[in-house]
Amino acid sequence: MTKTFTLLLLFIGNIFLSFSKSGFQLIEINPANFDISTSRVNTENFRFGNKDYIVIQPKNNSAAYLSENGIDVQAYLGDGFYLTAMDAVDTKKKLQSVQLTKTGYISEESKLDETLHSISSFESVSILYASSVDANTLSELAQKTGISIIYNDIKNHHFSTYANASQLKQLTQYPFVYFVTKYYPKKNSLLYDGSIMLGVNQVQESQPYGFNLKGEGINVGIWDGGAVGEHIDLPQSRNYVIDKEYSNLIDMYHPTEVGGCLGGSGNIFPQIKGIAPRCNMFYWDFLNDIVQEIADGKSKYGIDISNHSYNFSSTNCFQSGLYIPEAADLDKLVYDNPTLLPVVAVGNTATSNCAVATDTFSSIDIGFQGCKNVLTIGWQFSNEKAVENSGRGPTQDGRIKPELVAKGFAVASLIPNSGYGTVYGSSYSAPQVSGLAALL
Repeated sequence: MTKTFTLLLLFIGNIFLSFSKSGFQLIEINPANFDISTSRVNTENFRFGNKDYIVIQPKNNSAAYLSENGIDVQAYLGDGFYLTAMDAVDTKKKLQSVQLTKTGYISEESKLDETLHSISSFESVSILYASSVDANTLSELAQKTGISIIYNDIKNHHFSTYANASQLKQLTQYPFVYFVTKYYPKKNSLLYDGSIMLGVNQVQESQPYGFNLKGEGINVGIWDGGAVGEHIDLPQSRNYVIDKEYSNLIDMYHPTEVGGCLGGSGNIFPQIKGIAPRCNMFYWDFLNDIVQEIADGKSKYGIDISNHSYNFSSTNCFQSGLYIPEAADLDKLVYDNPTLLPVVAVGNTATSNCAVATDTFSSIDIGFQGCKNVLTIGWQFSNEKAVENSGRGPTQDGRIKPELVAKGFAVASLIPNSGYGTVYGSSYSAPQVSGLAALL
């Protein structure tokens, strides 16, 4: 019996080039008061060394407009606000050379994510800093605050560390630091109750419509929790392990299931073949800089489709689809590379985490789920009804998600050592859509 593959296209969000820091408190300053002794501006809150880090909302909402007037734009903060850097001796002159709606600096308290206001021990955090800050300055910051920088993303200008409440307060006092948010070092495979149900025979085969699409020559990247297992339906001629640090059998299950759903060959059981059974699949783990690895995958292996069946953290219902720095990094990469299509599983904790708090709404997981330039995938039963535990919007900033849904309940897939099993969750609806993209 032919099963119908159904996708519900909702909406793809707006493009942003950098992390948007919404809801901050701006302490306004008047540029005319820089040289007036009776109302002189206190510069210690925005000056570091010989640089002033000023937030500007120009009447002409354009980074190019500021740059044309000699103002160095460091980051876009959302709502028409820009973090800028100027030589202290030139600040007054440059501020008076542009038409401004508002100008000032971010208050220390609003630099800190609200979830970090009352921590009692060390917390993993991401520190967003102005783009002109160099490694030596960050090294001095680390030494003075007593932190150790775990990883510094030089390209996207944020670093991760562990810090306590006292250290967080010190970090927010640096004028070039504009936001401190939670960092999620551990990713989680989305293994709850979901699976892939195949149903694209109409386009996979030459009959009845003459398409005969198998995904030949299409390269797909899979980021997951471990090495892909050996399987007769995942031949080495089409499955390439690029970066896998976890190779224990238990770590191989999820990547093998995901790979099988996306591009399994169906050699023994044709009805269990993947959506794109002849595509090439390249595998990475999710332990390192995923965004940089996606960029490398595109340049080295010609990968335009990437699958992400994991989260950084399950939803807490009040930060649904939180727009974290890593999500902003991926959005920028896609903006700079329009042929890239990341496909992300939405998550599976809507009822278990949010049934009482939000009636299962506002239940998008935290991670790449909050991106604006990806497809976020929910999962549904074979009767085309959404599974209750499938994450759903809105996101914290009001966007509709997921963009697509696909069947994902209780259907056979692959397990390591040429085995077969039944799997469940948005982890498997996402590779179904990745496979469909490969066919198209």
